[in-house]
Amino acid sequence: MIKTDFSVYDKGGHFPTESHELLLKAALFPREEALMFFQKWLVKENLDNLKAEEPNFLSKFLDPLDMACHRLLPLIVHNLGIENHSYLKKLKGHQKNVWVKNQRISLSVKELIKALNEYQIDHIVFKGISLATNYYDRIEHRPMNDGDLLIPMKDKEQVLELIAKSKLGVDFNEADMQILDFVHATHLEGKGRMDIDLHWHVFSEYSQISKSCDFIWEKACEFEWDEINTKRLDTTHEFFVALVHGRDFDPVPPIRWVADCLMILRKDVDAVDWSEFIRLSKSFCYSPFIKKAIPYLQERFNAQIPQEVLTELEGLTPTWDEMSYYNSISSNIREKGTLAMVYLGTKRRFIYYRMFLKERWPSVWVYLFNWYLTRWKREQKRIV
Repeated sequence: MIKTDFSVYDKGGHFPTESHELLLKAALFPREEALMFFQKWLVKENLDNLKAEEPNFLSKFLDPLDMACHRLLPLIVHNLGIENHSYLKKLKGHQKNVWVKNQRISLSVKELIKALNEYQIDHIVFKGISLATNYYDRIEHRPMNDGDLLIPMKDKEQVLELIAKSKLGVDFNEADMQILDFVHATHLEGKGRMDIDLHWHVFSEYSQISKSCDFIWEKACEFEWDEINTKRLDTTHEFFVALVHGRDFDPVPPIRWVADCLMILRKDVDAVDWSEFIRLSKSFCYSPFIKKAIPYLQERFNAQIPQEVLTELEGLTPTWDEMSYYNSISSNIREKGTLAMVYLGTKRRFIYYRMFLKERWPSVWVYLFNWYLTRWKREQKRIV
């Protein structure tokens, strides 16, 4: 197989920058190699001459780093061992703070699960909570900003009504309620004021296509989470969802998809059904990203990807719409100025409509009018 040129990804966005890649390798490679990459990263970020014993060490170390780096630090502390670098003893406190936050988020999600069980509403824990619980060695190794919970789309209205009647112990944001017909999830505030993302679809693009999430439910695995009955994703689906979660541009690249995918493969690679993975890659619109992401994992991080999978992905030909959509979501339109942002954002909406919303909306103009009107109403609610 021809080696891929990944130098274009060093600009960041949804693939790691050169600096992020060094940090990922420090978090994921065997200890001796990892320490070497950690030292290279410190030099690159001009952090190699700090004094760990100084009172302001943590602020000098953490303040220059973006959130993508902060999220990797607990895994780095674990992987490198606090005895192997003077900085790591100080960063142990950061790891403990992550443990506290993750436990609070988990408690909040557990309370919601208990309430859903009382009403016999099905649910799946996925993304951060599932990964931290099932694939990382300890919950604090995988930081979370919120807890993600999936419910069947058919139960969406019932669950939202129960929330409105204060039956589930969570509250929603009134501004976010303005756009529920356009999105795949909504933010909730649970116990201890912790954020919960309540999903009725795993993928934002397919939120209006009811049957497109059926594959998740058909193979979901039941498990007991601290004596609470719930479900998690099948390993293959967990891997697929973790992978494509990195598809969008973000000012802080969502590079955790690299760590998440590698942790899944290390923990349970034999459970990955690669024929199912290929089927999903062909069924959903993410093949332009997948064709880059899987070789990236294999070439840069020695991921256990079968050669036949690499070969089949190489032979995939994305449609024009898929390429147009991928290009629209994987670049920073904000840096091009206000007029360009409006133009490119509207162009993205045209592509989005053509690919995902033709059956739901009779006209692209009707859709665009309702979309922008709803966004305006949401902003008004936020101001109030």
